[in-house]
Amino acid sequence: MPAFELDIESEEEPEKPKKGESIQISFEELLGADYTQTHFVKVEHNKTKQNPLDFELPIETSIQKEREDLLAEIQISSKDIEPIKGATIDKQAAGIPIGLNDRIAFVKHLFGNSDEDYNRVMNQLITFDSFQEAQNFIEDMVKPDYGDWQGKEEYEQRFIEIIEKKFA
Repeated sequence: MPAFELDIESEEEPEKPKKGESIQISFEELLGADYTQTHFVKVEHNKTKQNPLDFELPIETSIQKEREDLLAEIQISSKDIEPIKGATIDKQAAGIPIGLNDRIAFVKHLFGNSDEDYNRVMNQLITFDSFQEAQNFIEDMVKPDYGDWQGKEEYEQRFIEIIEKKFA
């Protein structure tokens, strides 16, 4: 015989409405017991409606005054301004024209499949003013990083020719 008796509690299931029936909810259930009625207040409209675009501009702002003061102090004429040398801008803007096939070959064979290294070197080459500077940079800085391009003389020669054309 067991030492205790097991009482089975039965939970009462809430009544579920059948599919055809609709559920009725009171306002108290919906809004809560502490709901108070809303008070509607009539807003008085101004008889003259003001257009939001109708406003007065300030006569002079402090920024305008500061600007005028600075311009008066500076007084630079167009004769005082030196034109920027167009040749240096043209060189940098033009870059070095290299065809797609050459570019792929140079990246693969001369720069160890590194587009980053190729772009870095090309950006550096654009900044030089003479072919001699560019060639010294290639010989002293670039080639040692890539095994002096041994066995890749054909690609090296083509690369140098293209760089030389830029400075011609």
